[in-house]
Amino acid sequence: MVYDVGYGMCEDCGGNPRARSFKKRIGWAGRVFFEARFGAVRDALSEKNKKKWDKLNYNQKCYFITKMIEEGLMI
Repeated sequence: MVYDVGYGMCEDCGGNPRARSFKKRIGWAGRVFFEARFGAVRDALSEKNKKKWDKLNYNQKCYFITKMIEEGLMI
């Protein structure tokens, strides 16, 4: 079944809202969006905060980046 809410993307690219896995819910496009920012965030941190960043799981890193974007600190 192809899930499309008008964006013209299949579930692999645009995500499957019914999936259990967070990565499958955000899809390939979502993963690329967040993962492209992981390195930039980590590079901007102090050594102490880099260790904290490295301990975060994937979902937490994505949430952090989402909050940065919402606050206008990152695009």
